[in-house]
Amino acid sequence: MSWLGNDDAPPTRPSGRRSTARTPSASFSNRRGPQAPAPTPTDPSSVPKAILTQARTTGRLNLSDRDLAEIPEDVWALSEPEQPSGPVDFSKAGYSSPEFTELLRFTAANNLLTSLDPRIVSAFPQLTYLDLRNNRLSQLPLELGELEALSIVHLTSNAFDHIPAAILSLPALTELSMPANAISTIGPGIRQLQLLQTLDLSSNALTVLPEDLGSLFSLRTLNLSRNHLTHLPGRTFVLSTLTTLILRDNKVTTLDPEACTSLRTLDMANNELTSLPPRLGLCPNLRQVSVDGNRFRIPRRDILDRGSDALLEWLRARA
Repeated sequence: MSWLGNDDAPPTRPSGRRSTARTPSASFSNRRGPQAPAPTPTDPSSVPKAILTQARTTGRLNLSDRDLAEIPEDVWALSEPEQPSGPVDFSKAGYSSPEFTELLRFTAANNLLTSLDPRIVSAFPQLTYLDLRNNRLSQLPLELGELEALSIVHLTSNAFDHIPAAILSLPALTELSMPANAISTIGPGIRQLQLLQTLDLSSNALTVLPEDLGSLFSLRTLNLSRNHLTHLPGRTFVLSTLTTLILRDNKVTTLDPEACTSLRTLDMANNELTSLPPRLGLCPNLRQVSVDGNRFRIPRRDILDRGSDALLEWLRARA
């Protein structure tokens, strides 16, 4: 399943290899021509001025794939007006100060970050999108929760063992993506995310789910695939807004059809189900069902191979 991706193209790295090309000599002597200068390697402690200038006008900054262990200092000055490089004649007709746009989208994916500077709050107070996937983060500053406009956060492939308190304090959060971490529990603070529509906690270490998930009254898509779940609490998924539930590659043994009343898509492939409740076929909105790789022998394989419509029809006939 695809999740909201990053549409800011990461910067291209210089190769860092010294040029071996030679300038041909003007005569047939043994003297060499002038050597081409070696390219300057990327300095991880600073950001090229052109990137910062572009960020000031577009409201987007992408620092992906730069081997950064920390966010460079000049990034925190991004909200300050850019100073002209030379003297400015203010009396000259048509002069206007450089255009400036508040930063709305910040991406620093595929780096070596182990912490996030709390100055992100004062530097980017209007931030709506934060992408820090593929780093080494295990915690976030509490101040991050003060970003009142932050609605989308991507933290895939880091080192979190829980959902940070700062994330649970974001009042405008609608999408949280934290696959491929080491999250083993979901705390009661999750109920604070009343605007959350998409939650992806796939490829973690969850063994149980709290009933607090049932308090997320805006939730539409929930991905808990590739965890260690064996049981689903009765009221966890009784949400009128939930349309997509992905639980493949767990160890769930039973399925309560009452949890599927609003679902359009249900993925329970590769679990430990021993049977399918016929009432599942009566769920009024259900259109896509995946149950391959479970332990039951009924319905037969040929019914499963014919797709969701055939399976739902088979279940309805037995409800």
